Amino acid sequence: MIFIIWYNILPVPLFQDPYATVLLDREGQVMGMKVADDGQMRFEEVQDLPPRYVISVLVFEDRYFLAHQGVNWWALCRALVQNIQAGHVVSGGSTLSMQVVRLALGNPPRTVPEKIREIFLTLRMEQSYSKKQILEMYASHAPFGGNVVGIRAAALKYFNRRPEQLSWAEAALLAVLPNAPALLYPGKNNTLLKQKRDGLLAKLYREGVMSEDSYHLALAEPLPEKKFDIPTVAPHLLAKAYRERKGKVCPTYIDGRLQKKINEIVERHTALLSQNYIYNMAVLVAHVPTGEVRAYVGNSAPRKGSRGNDVDIVQAVRSSGSILKPALYACMLQSGFILPGTLVPDIPSRFGSYSPSNFNRDFKGVVPARQALAQSLNIPFVRLLKDYSYARFYDDLKQLGIRSLNRDADHYGLSLILGGAETSLWDICNLYGGMSAVLNHYR
Repeated sequence: MIFIIWYNILPVPLFQDPYATVLLDREGQVMGMKVADDGQMRFEEVQDLPPRYVISVLVFEDRYFLAHQGVNWWALCRALVQNIQAGHVVSGGSTLSMQVVRLALGNPPRTVPEKIREIFLTLRMEQSYSKKQILEMYASHAPFGGNVVGIRAAALKYFNRRPEQLSWAEAALLAVLPNAPALLYPGKNNTLLKQKRDGLLAKLYREGVMSEDSYHLALAEPLPEKKFDIPTVAPHLLAKAYRERKGKVCPTYIDGRLQKKINEIVERHTALLSQNYIYNMAVLVAHVPTGEVRAYVGNSAPRKGSRGNDVDIVQAVRSSGSILKPALYACMLQSGFILPGTLVPDIPSRFGSYSPSNFNRDFKGVVPARQALAQSLNIPFVRLLKDYSYARFYDDLKQLGIRSLNRDADHYGLSLILGGAETSLWDICNLYGGMSAVLNHYR
């Protein structure tokens, strides 16, 4: 019974906090973020901590972390004596492991029963997790001021970089910050903050961790004066990540620099087109050989008089118009139904109750198939679809990746080639990218 109770006293998982949804580009740079449900900027637990931060934390918080089994009894006794002499709590004697348990419990009041509870849970935790895992949990859930939680969020918010890119001075600052996150706030109380950082740097230098040059360079580094604003360069892709992978760090193939350039192009064109009351625009840029999406603009930014800019047009289905004509042309070439020079009638035509017409209300008489495609003539392509069979073309489109055909082929009939079906920009890029890849491979 004791064994069962001991085994079950530790919550699994230890932390049940919600995490922020983070969107990364192909180089690991943050392109956007939605904070966790509790309003905290808390990322998924980091797996590999940078050595500079690990050394700084151990020297500042718990130099015997790797030696003890979760509780430093000597430190606890010393803290008890100090508290009795002072008449109030001046020291807790907590190890890093005990701080992890305290964070997992939601920072309960500092009382003797709570301290005893922390000790038991810490001893139990040390049996289930390695020292590396415990240190990672501390680094991922320690408070760093305001709503910033964890080393990844702190490195991004205070220094606009990843944890592995931190300098000695930056790593030392983040090591001392959780010690008093409410008091120590970059841009305020900088004198006290610098004293604590420089004190830790001096310890690191005395213990031979840093060279003399590195030490003096670290002392000369200024403290951050403000928090960095996290950009949102792909808002609709971030919204998609939030729906599908909420609470995760989401890497993508997006080229951050290209994405910003595409955003500028979209903004420039929207400024012109808005004069004609056109406010919505979407762009998808894909790398054909790999199929990787390098830029994703779901819609233009809102402007005066616009509406529907929150809709992700890349994923939304719209009438296909004439954009499926090249697919029919390719399918008929591949199946041997036509050659590029095959003559197709372009004359007034009626197919049962369906009577298509060209966009200019004109007729060419007879045209080669390649000219009908180049000029996007409607009647010749309805005739081609009739010869090929709309049911067969329907199946071809399904195989080519058009996922929005959610009714049977008879529902669309011959209008399938002239916008009678709806499709998305995502599927169309997939279709054309596939045809481009085939052509590249052929060459």
